Amino acid sequence: RVTRHEIDLNHWEQLCKQCVLCCFEKTRLPNGRIMTTRIPCRFLDLHTRQCRVYEHRFDVGEECQKLTPQLVAEVDWLPEECAYVQWHKQQCAVSSLQQADTAHRKSTRKR
Repeated sequence: RVTRHEIDLNHWEQLCKQCVLCCFEKTRLPNGRIMTTRIPCRFLDLHTRQCRVYEHRFDVGEECQKLTPQLVAEVDWLPEECAYVQWHKQQCAVSSLQQADTAHRKSTRKR
């Protein structure tokens, strides 16, 4: 199992399932929720679900953000279906279980 501290760029990129939802404009509704619009990035090929400028997307795509484990943990605009979001949630769950286990071990040693 690879943790968020150990993940390398190649493994991180492979997590993406190319749902392309991150490639559509978003808007924040008055109630605070994020809504994904039907407006795709101008570089997204809707038929192939591929970015036409993938290798240079951060240079030419003014709205394109590099998704890192840290950014995924901080933003609220990625959809639940996003593989990066799912990975982050899994890492948090594992971390919580490890903390609970550590706390349990400490409390049983004191007895």
